[in-house]
Parts: sequence; C-alpha cells; structure tokens
Amino acid sequence: KENAASGTYNGILINSESKDGSVTLNTLSMDIKGDVGASALVRYSLIPTKTRGAMHFDTVAANLNSGSRAGLSKDGYQKISFTNQQLGIPENNLISNILIAQPPGKKSGKLLVDDVKVNMAPVRKAMETLFFEVENGSPTGPAGALLSAEEKQTKAALGPTSLTITNGTSSTITVWATLPTVCTGSSNCILSVTDIFPTMTCVSGGCFQGSQSLAGNTSITYAPVGTPAAIEGLLVSFNAAPNCAVTVAEATLNNNSQSIPNFKAQETTDVSIVNGNNASIQIALDRGKGAKWAANYGYLPYKKPFQNYSGSNLNFPGVFPFLCTNCTASLSPPPCGTLTEGCNTPCSSTGKAFKNCPQVCTFQRDANKTGGTVTMTYLGAPQPPPNILR
Repeated sequence: KENAASGTYNGILINSESKDGSVTLNTLSMDIKGDVGASALVRYSLIPTKTRGAMHFDTVAANLNSGSRAGLSKDGYQKISFTNQQLGIPENNLISNILIAQPPGKKSGKLLVDDVKVNMAPVRKAMETLFFEVENGSPTGPAGALLSAEEKQTKAALGPTSLTITNGTSSTITVWATLPTVCTGSSNCILSVTDIFPTMTCVSGGCFQGSQSLAGNTSITYAPVGTPAAIEGLLVSFNAAPNCAVTVAEATLNNNSQSIPNFKAQETTDVSIVNGNNASIQIALDRGKGAKWAANYGYLPYKKPFQNYSGSNLNFPGVFPFLCTNCTASLSPPPCGTLTEGCNTPCSSTGKAFKNCPQVCTFQRDANKTGGTVTMTYLGAPQPPPNILR
C-alpha cells in the first residue's frame, strides 16, 4: 500500500516450519530490490542447556544495509546475508519468526524480496505480505526508533534498577554470576560480570562468568546511576556455576535499549529449577518509583517475596519448575533429567485467562519504567513448601 497511515507498515512474515515452531538460525540470506533500508526483526529464545534453563523470548532488529553483500543479479536484485553473530543472536538460539519491515519513516515505495534462505536452505512456503499495525506507532518506523524526549525524561526521573545479592545464612558461600556471551542486536548491554560486581573473579574463559565468597548475613549490591548498560539474561547461582542440579535466579534489568516500537522490552526476574534444585532462592522486588511488577500477562500482581521450594514447584509464582523450559511446557528440554509429571500444557503466547493457562513463572514490567531494587537471597538447601502452596 502507498501512503500508509502513521503506525501501520507493510512487511513479510516468515514463520518456522519445525515441529515445535522454532529452529536454530546460523545464517539468513535473501535477494532484495528497492528500499534496502528495510529491517529484519528476528524473534528468538535461547536453547535450554545445562547452564541455561528457562526460555525467555527476545527480539533483535537489524537494518538490511548492515548485512554482507554480493553483486547485483541481472535483474537488479542485491544478495544480502547475515550470520547469527551479525544479527547479535547467540549460537544456541531458537528462532520463532522473522519479519522483514519497511524502512523507518517510509510511507510509500516498493521492497521486493526473493530467494529467502535460512541456514542455506530455501524457505519453501509462499510468503505472505503482512500489513501490520504497531501499538503507539509513528512515522519513525517499526524498527530502530530512538526514545522520544518524553520517554527519556520519564526514564531519567525514575532512575535505574539496582540488584542486591544476599547470603541469608550464617555460613560463607560462593556466589556465581553468568552472562550471555553476546548482546542482542538492538541493545547496549553488559558483557562482564565485573561491571556489575567488581569484587568478582572471572573464570579463565572470560569475564562472562565470575564468582566470589560472601560471608554469612552479608550482601553485595549493584547500584547504577544515570542510564546504565542493560543486564541481559544474568544467572545467579550459589556454591556452583550453572549446570545440571543447580538452581539459578535470573534477571534482565535496565534493558530499555532492547525496545523497538512494536516490541516494548520488559524487565524480568525469576527463579529457575529447570536444570535442578539444589538451593532455595528468594527474590524480593522493591519497585521504587518504577512500574509495578506482575506475572501472567499482568493478571497476577507482585505482592510479596517469592522463592522455590523442594519438589516440582508447579504453578509457584516466579518459579520455572523442573524441566519446564516454557513455564507450563517442556520445549527442547535440557539434558538434566526426564520429565515425569506436569509441565506438558503449552500456552498461547498471546495470553489467556489466569485460571485456564497460568503463566506465572516470571515477574516482569515495562523496561522504560525502572527503579527500586531486585534482591536475591540465598536461603540454604531447598525448603519444603508451606501447606498453603501444596
């Protein structure tokens, strides 16, 4: 369509054909003609592994101009290709869909796309042209728009979110922190744990992982100022690095740099026993001046600190149960056990009523409305659940 209304855009949507609706992307290529300022938006999650359990969806945006180019074809098409690294996606990814969107600010013109290949294999299905509307969209386009002056002012007034790790026992323990080895393509994020906790010692493979001793009943705190780089996908564990049998607390904080107009980033935090359950970890959320935290698409507001207990932890707020990589289902489970109970009811990502399909495994809020402190407290060995939760 020509002269599309503000907030509406033409695009091409490419969905995965795999059985579980996802595929690992190593390369993406296509022939394009016309507005080469268009963008590729890729929605993905991380493959559950021994060191990373729960699946958290993310979106990256890459301008097609930033890809590797080959020569023009006889009919004027330009070959554009990306590796997963060029897109800013880690190797252990699961792709759910790819959207080719019009260039920012364009309301007319043509973009022709042909010979789309994922991992050198042709996309066989006929591609549908999608005319989509962006919530609160504007002429800045569906990808890569900067924060408005009002959003910047609001974020500055609220202040960033802090992170505190506490040893709630009387014994000295070892705290481990692990970060992804890449940032998402649209983000400005931290890649060294010493930029969060300077007292940590990095592992020999790099500062994406580190540890330190923490005496009984003491804490370490990350209290950023200004507009800090994002903490994306941080894993915190105790007395062992993330692996099979290890409980982790997860957090993504101060990550508004991930936002694009049709994908508003969310701060998130949870406890995951997807790979095992060796410790009880409690998470307390102080919102400060920021937005309220909630689970299950906002139906379940945060009211009090939450934690994992011994057992399966099915339907415990803020906790990913054992082998439940997608909260209520086990999609591409990690090699840390055999699923024997529960965790077998996939829910729609578009949201359902809490009673019909509870998605309570993580608490989140708008990443543009930060503030307060996320406190993760080690409580020792897994505790039996109170009667009210049994």
